[in-house]
Amino acid sequence: MDKNVAIVRLQGATANMLQLGSSDEITISRVKVGEPDALQNQSVEYRATTARGRVLDCNASLMAGTILSEPSVTSPKCVPVNVHK
Repeated sequence: MDKNVAIVRLQGATANMLQLGSSDEITISRVKVGEPDALQNQSVEYRATTARGRVLDCNASLMAGTILSEPSVTSPKCVPVNVHK
């Protein structure tokens, strides 16, 4: 999966997981994509920041597509980051 497409899908999946109204309420940064495994699936770690300032470190998997399916993103798992200002 192209990394630019992956970012858009991660943004949507993260917004959905956090039950936000739109993926526009999430900014994705610090993306680190792992090496593909034997099935061409890749792990990805990233930071998600909501429009209200919540910061979360997340991870998900980029699943390679097949003849019958498009590439997809697994449901992200996120943990809050303590940010002190």
